[in-house]
Amino acid sequence: DDRPIFDGLIWLARTGAQWSQLPREFGPKSTAHERFSEWIATGALERAWAELLREDDAALGLDWAWQAADGCLIKAPFGKKGALARRKPPGRIPRTAPNPAPSGTC
Repeated sequence: DDRPIFDGLIWLARTGAQWSQLPREFGPKSTAHERFSEWIATGALERAWAELLREDDAALGLDWAWQAADGCLIKAPFGKKGALARRKPPGRIPRTAPNPAPSGTC
């Protein structure tokens, strides 16, 4: 029965763990790796994975007919440039401005 091995491959994909960390409940690590290699070569893993995704999408009600992407296409500059470079740090008064506090002398 290859189901425990397939479940182990799903566990590896979900956790990002290494082959050496595969729990014993999924079978021997060497057997899991052999099946993985065979299933990749024959396309069986890709077909099984696609079917699982279809079932999951149907259960969740996902419809992939329409998609949108959001992102930034402009490289962010290094350091302060533009308006940020001209800003003064908070709490500082320019030296050329008169001191608004009374001097205490009459």
